[in-house]
Amino acid sequence: MVIITKSKVLCLICVFLIATNLICAQSASELAKMEEQLEEGADLLDASMQYSMGVHYYFGNGGLRQNYQTAAKWFRRSAEKGHAIAQNILGTMYGQGQGVDQDYFEAEKWLRKSAEQGNAEAQSNLGRMYHNGEGVSQDYQEAAKWLLKSAEQGYAIAQCNLGVMYYEGKGVPQDYLEAIKWLRRSAQQGYEKAIGALNALGETY
Repeated sequence: MVIITKSKVLCLICVFLIATNLICAQSASELAKMEEQLEEGADLLDASMQYSMGVHYYFGNGGLRQNYQTAAKWFRRSAEKGHAIAQNILGTMYGQGQGVDQDYFEAEKWLRKSAEQGNAEAQSNLGRMYHNGEGVSQDYQEAAKWLLKSAEQGYAIAQCNLGVMYYEGKGVPQDYLEAIKWLRRSAQQGYEKAIGALNALGETY
């Protein structure tokens, strides 16, 4: 049984107001106090609210100062509760060393958790890691597998990268028609790299 004290109720109210942009800190001292209250109430929030707080810190919204380290802390809290989008963002932050020390193994771990829940962006990011051998052994077949899962959900970056893999015959049988098919699907969403690739091949979209 979780006991919620009066102080924690106040913390939760503060978190909710900031997360929903209903209030903004008016001074540095007020901001510091709010951030203390946010930390006190952090573990009482559900994954969606923790994710929302991560977004606010990531972009510096809701009167909060942009802080990638704090954003990563909030995304981790959400990710540990199974929030697929938070898992993808946390994995991406580990891959880029943004707000955390760069760690491809941590990146792969969180991207995989998100990808296995069907998050298209995470599937694409995981496919890229296998393609480039970042934190995992380079494996074009595994890369193509994850890119296909993402591409079938309509994710333009994955569609383009999958098209290139078909064109080059990496991880999949070389197939010009499949390559053009996926490049066109990506280009039709306005993805510039796919448009450029089709132009270079003399194909339209």
